[in-house]
Amino acid sequence: MIKRGILYYYSGSGNTERASLYLADRSQKVEFELCDIVKGPYRSFDHYDVVGFACYSDAWNVPHKMKEFIAGLPRAQGKTAFVMNTFGCISGRTLLILRKLVTRKGFKVVCGHSLHCPENYPPMIVGGHGFEESPDEQERASFDRFIIQLGELAGDNPPRSKGCIPVRMRDRLLLSCVAKLFGLISGTHFMVDQTLCVVCRRCVEVCPYGAIEMNPRAVIDSKRCYACWGCYNHCPVQAIYTRNIKGNGQYGAPNDHLRKMLSLS
Repeated sequence: MIKRGILYYYSGSGNTERASLYLADRSQKVEFELCDIVKGPYRSFDHYDVVGFACYSDAWNVPHKMKEFIAGLPRAQGKTAFVMNTFGCISGRTLLILRKLVTRKGFKVVCGHSLHCPENYPPMIVGGHGFEESPDEQERASFDRFIIQLGELAGDNPPRSKGCIPVRMRDRLLLSCVAKLFGLISGTHFMVDQTLCVVCRRCVEVCPYGAIEMNPRAVIDSKRCYACWGCYNHCPVQAIYTRNIKGNGQYGAPNDHLRKMLSLS
C-alpha cells in the first residue's frame, strides 16, 4: 500500500529543493508532496502518513527559519517522520539538531540523511572550497539507498527505536558557535552599493526574514538579518557586499553537476 507523505523543506540556493524533488521523484513506497516553508502554502501534516523535514546546514546548525517553522507546528502525537540536510563543506551537527527539534514536537523520527552538495556559502567558495562536483557517484548511491530505506521504515510497522541518524564523529564534535565565529571573522554585515542597485527587488523577494526593503533602493536591516547570504547570492548586479567579500563566490542556483546527478524523470 502506497503511503502519503509531505516533505517540508527550506532551501536558500536551491540545492535542498533539488534534493527534495529527487527524493519525491525516486520514492516508490511513499508518495510525497513538497511544501516550501517560506513560499508556502502551508499544508497540515494531519492527513499524511509520513512527514519529512529538509534544510541546508547553516554554520553546522539548522537555519533559524526552519527552527521557527518547527516551533510553530502543533504536536504530532508520534507521527512517523524523517530528517534530511544538504551541506557543502561540513555538515556538523545539523542532522542531530534537526532530529532533536522534530522529536520535541512529538514526531517519531525513523531515519535521516546528510547529502553532500556544492557549497553555497560565498566565503568558502572564495577560499577555494566550492565542492562543485558534489555529490559524487558514491554519495548519490548512498542517497538512493536512504530513499529505499525510508520507504521500508515508513511501512505499517515502523521500528520502535528513534532510527539511525548517520553522523560522523568529527561532525558530532563540531560546535555551531565555532562556525558563527568564522562568520564574524569573514564579515557578515551586509551592505548595498547604491550606485549599482537597479531596484529589481530580487533581494526583497529572496530574503526569508523580511530584512530588506526599498527606500528607494535596497536597504538591509542588520537587526533582522540572519546572514543566510540569500540576497548576496541572488543579486544580479552584485550590489550587495560585506566587509571582506564583494562580487565573488555567488551561488544562486543548483549548478549543472548537481542537476545532472539529481536528475528527475
